[in-house]
Amino acid sequence: MPPWQIPFSLIVGQAFYALAFWGQFSFAAGIVRDEIEIVPDYVGHS
Repeated sequence: MPPWQIPFSLIVGQAFYALAFWGQFSFAAGIVRDEIEIVPDYVGHS
């Protein structure tokens, strides 16, 4: 990787890390609730 691309790659990596962190943090803090998946009756169990 050329040296001039390193800062940009770090910024992009930190952006993805921040998205994952805030997603998990919002679940842990109770800001966002996980939706309960409802399976229709006609779907068989495997």
